[in-house]
Amino acid sequence: MPENRHYNQHNNQNDDLKNVITCFRNLKSFKEYSTEELVSAAEKAAKALRVNSSNLRKFHGEISKQWENYRTSKEFDINQIILMKPLLAYMAGRDRKLKDFSELITVAIEKIKDAKDFEKFKQFYDSLIAYHRYYGG
Repeated sequence: MPENRHYNQHNNQNDDLKNVITCFRNLKSFKEYSTEELVSAAEKAAKALRVNSSNLRKFHGEISKQWENYRTSKEFDINQIILMKPLLAYMAGRDRKLKDFSELITVAIEKIKDAKDFEKFKQFYDSLIAYHRYYGG
């Protein structure tokens, strides 16, 4: 019986991840999401993702680099954000366990239209890392 409960819990988490991805797909931009909604989405995604911390941190390094570029220059370059998508594809191609992570973040990147969206995305990703660590990632 406990094995069945674990299976159901895993399925519920996968459903939660699919719901987060669907919600992101339906957004025009991240500005539509409140901070509370982003944090909640990050928690649900973190519970469901089967990735190791080093992969999350590796991609976080790229996000931080782009954020720092924006902060120092005060110019937002959407092209640099879009170029993060091939990095995700490469990561998922090397390790198939990253497919769900890649899909989630790729859909999220597609909703970044300006600096405010990027700031919201960064808040989401920072929350994702925190909850991933909290839930044992």
